[in-house]
Amino acid sequence: MSDLKVRAQLTELLARDSFAKGLGVSLVEAGTGSSTVTMEVKADHLNFMGWAHGVLSSRWQIRHLV
Repeated sequence: MSDLKVRAQLTELLARDSFAKGLGVSLVEAGTGSSTVTMEVKADHLNFMGWAHGVLSSRWQIRHLV
């Protein structure tokens, strides 16, 4: 799959994903095998230790794009 197609599919996926929208996730770059997203970690994303919840600090993996 070409990098342009990967970017187009991820852009569409993020546009439909209310969870990603609610978190403020933005696509920075996308390509075959690797993509980068960013988001601002806000106070309501922190656990009782003041750290970002694990899912926010780990890698998101999207194995199959439709």
